[in-house]
Amino acid sequence: MKKISFCIGFVAGLLVLVYWFLFQIKQAQVLLVSTGSMQPALSVGSLILVIPQPSYQTGEVISYRNYWVQAEIGSQTKKQIKQSVVTHRIVKTLSKDKTDKFQTKGDSNDEPDADLVKPEQILGKVMLVLPLWGWLSLLLQQKFIMAGLLILLLFSLCQQIINLLSQAYEIT
Repeated sequence: MKKISFCIGFVAGLLVLVYWFLFQIKQAQVLLVSTGSMQPALSVGSLILVIPQPSYQTGEVISYRNYWVQAEIGSQTKKQIKQSVVTHRIVKTLSKDKTDKFQTKGDSNDEPDADLVKPEQILGKVMLVLPLWGWLSLLLQQKFIMAGLLILLLFSLCQQIINLLSQAYEIT
């Protein structure tokens, strides 16, 4: 039982340290990989740390905002601009009007992306990949799972305190 409570405490402490570290980096973003377009480099369910860079090179994996227009057909036609975040590899850099534009492609996609990416769309370069941690992040967003983990953590801490106190009284 001591090993289980130590492991629970260790994992909880490690998670706190990792999240604290990630949020100390200014302008860094933690994103969840939700599609398989970048497999095998980025697996579905991975967390990625994306940090803005002064420039980007061919071969680097970047995350960028992708915009498209969605038309709703019904009694009236509406056009809405939708946004998503895409993480793909830069396969070509094109210079137009003294500004670079990037052609991107998912590693497992057959064709490059249809639209070129402008520098102002780029959120940053993928600097760290934590495979499967995204699933943990999704689980932690569920209130009942988070409550259960907190109860386990409190139980583990109480057990450690009881063990320390019993050892202290045995010595004296």
